[in-house]
Amino acid sequence: MATQTLFHSTGDLGKQLLSAESFPMFYRTINSLRFPLAVADVLELRHTLNHAIDGYTSPVDTPDYRQFESALNSAIESFGIDKPRHAKKLRMIITLFRDFHYAHIVASRNKEARLRHLQSKNREARVRSIRYGVLTFIASLLGAFIWVGLPQASWLIKASTAILAIISWDNFHSLSILDKEIVILRQELADHLRQRIKTVKWKPLIHKLALILGFKHVSGINVFLMNDSMDNTLSQSSLH
Repeated sequence: MATQTLFHSTGDLGKQLLSAESFPMFYRTINSLRFPLAVADVLELRHTLNHAIDGYTSPVDTPDYRQFESALNSAIESFGIDKPRHAKKLRMIITLFRDFHYAHIVASRNKEARLRHLQSKNREARVRSIRYGVLTFIASLLGAFIWVGLPQASWLIKASTAILAIISWDNFHSLSILDKEIVILRQELADHLRQRIKTVKWKPLIHKLALILGFKHVSGINVFLMNDSMDNTLSQSSLH
């Protein structure tokens, strides 16, 4: 799976700073979680999530945000999270994820545009190298014919012929460099597009976060590998 190449464990995720840059890793890893989780991993994740909303400020009140908030509240209620304190914290975390996703999409499209521009510049440079390489090669051949045809060719003809030959070789040699560069750019673009999160599946994300934070309990699902003492520790950590 893609997430396996991003983190070796959920604990690694917990040690990361939640930001727009790390959003794709967090989103994919959280969505791919399989319960039960180790206690240490849960504590790390809770710490990261709680730390992320320190100093949280509500987004600007816009029709788009009000629509999102209404849908978010409905989703939280549908999961049976009725404690106001839990609902508020979960709403803050999800809204933060929404902001990070928006920033991620903007940054991702900007990087895509930059990579495509570099590819375009590479193609233009390749066309120029071929054109100049051919022209200078023909010119160097003419210079060589003149050089051979004249019993005593001047140093200017000899120097010009040599310079043209070198320029021609350099242009053709640059094609191999440009070919390697375009392969790298194509791979980088493919990897970049593969990492883009086009849309967020909000309900599964809310479900996983609610379970991780201890705001929701599902009969038959053992969320945490823990004993009674650990249960008290986890319950306290989810409230801070």
